[in-house]
Amino acid sequence: MVHFDAPTSADLSPTPIDRKHRAEIEGSLLVPQDGAGISELGPSLEAAYRLAERYPDHDAVLAVYSDFELFDTGLSAVLDRFAAFPGIVHAVVLRSLPPSRLIDDDRVKVTHVGYDADPGAVARAVFDSLTIHRPSRHVHGRR
Repeated sequence: MVHFDAPTSADLSPTPIDRKHRAEIEGSLLVPQDGAGISELGPSLEAAYRLAERYPDHDAVLAVYSDFELFDTGLSAVLDRFAAFPGIVHAVVLRSLPPSRLIDDDRVKVTHVGYDADPGAVARAVFDSLTIHRPSRHVHGRR
């Protein structure tokens, strides 16, 4: 779990999804108190690349939850690097319309959570990203 403003106190290295690590995972899902709320993907994207390199035997998943109204210098190059991440890439676009360059890129799964989304839409996207490699995963009550 890497937050915008990386590094933050809520960032979490690969961790088993089990009861023993529940508190750590729940803590990493909170808004970090030491995050400034920047709208740049680049720094956290580079942290995600470093994690993927540090854990080459893990199945990497990069899921970004954002409105994708980003202020990165060289945004086009940042989005290209995002799409080229070595693993599954999931853009969860909150409120705004998803950028067409992500929709048109076969390497990126795009989930749009608009203002009119069903309750639980973000939770389903989180679950999908966290369990994408588990063969028995299932979301109950999915619409």
